[in-house]
Amino acid sequence: MTVESRALSVLHFTLAKGGGVPQAILDHVASAPEIRHHIVWPKANNHLLDTAPLPSVTIHGISSSWHGRWTDYRRELRTVRPDIVLAHSSMAGGLSRLISGSLPVAYQPHAYVLEDYARPRPVRLLFHGIEKALAKRAIAVIALTEREARIARSLGTRSIVLVPNTSRAWKADYYDHDGPIVACGRVCRQKDPLWFAELAEQCRRIMPGREWVWVGDGDEVLKARLESVGVRVTGWLDQHRVWKQLQSASAYVHTASYEGFPLALIDAATVGLPLLVRNIPAFEDYPGPKSNSVTEMSNTLTEVVADRKVAEELRGFAREYASAYSPQRQKDALAGFYEAISARLKTPSQPCRGSTVGASADSTASGATNGPASSSRTRR
Repeated sequence: MTVESRALSVLHFTLAKGGGVPQAILDHVASAPEIRHHIVWPKANNHLLDTAPLPSVTIHGISSSWHGRWTDYRRELRTVRPDIVLAHSSMAGGLSRLISGSLPVAYQPHAYVLEDYARPRPVRLLFHGIEKALAKRAIAVIALTEREARIARSLGTRSIVLVPNTSRAWKADYYDHDGPIVACGRVCRQKDPLWFAELAEQCRRIMPGREWVWVGDGDEVLKARLESVGVRVTGWLDQHRVWKQLQSASAYVHTASYEGFPLALIDAATVGLPLLVRNIPAFEDYPGPKSNSVTEMSNTLTEVVADRKVAEELRGFAREYASAYSPQRQKDALAGFYEAISARLKTPSQPCRGSTVGASADSTASGATNGPASSSRTRR
């Protein structure tokens, strides 16, 4: 049976446990129900399936050891025999491009580590060299933003498709101006929980009764620092519980030192929260205030808490921001991507040409999806 006579088969592969990458994969699956999806990821991510709007999909949880990951991935390639591998995040992207043989691999970095300026310059140059060396081993890079596309192009990537992240979060019926201050994501250096802890310390003098919450889990030392200043760390939650945490909040704070484009920020914007972000390149298009220091963010947050008009102004910026990341827009971009991939597989001697494959992130589509797809999944 040829690709022309059956649905395209895609194997999604990631080593990321918790955080935005696994949820981004599920959003991708929900936005492309016509594709046969197979997901290979750490078993700890399976709890996300309890509330995910998935069409029929096969799930395989991989081993926690490096040897086991290598073995499990190769076994799944032989079992599934996909038309294409879609590798999510840097470790899976490196491994899949090295050992997938002649099987086409598309790579979605979800943030390039070489942008982590907290790392020593020689380490960043090493990551840059690795990404550059592996760039031509992928038939395409899926970029979240125009900026990420520019980085991919600078590394020598031949084909790039822009597919925005999206949110299916529920819009809050009521905004609680007295609710907690919330951050979401993996407790790790990239997300910079130390910034959030310092922010909580500075603001407690002005708003001593305010609750501070970090939705997520991760590094034990960094978690202990958050908890030492009174921040409640929830652990990993399914998506519906994350949305409920956001709906109860008065403001959302994103403290990451570098990003691709975070799902949690789009969720918070969709819910309708005031957004406070760091002034990093990933947020160059955000129309609201961006902070260069903890003190600057503390001053902005103090204004949000003290003045409802300021809070409403920032909520307006958030709604404007969220409008560009609709499920329909992601669905249209993926339809263009998979159409181009199918065409390439029919004529494998022809490489993907040009700087983009499929729909451009500049194009938008009106309308909405017809609601969550029915869930029928197999776990192995």
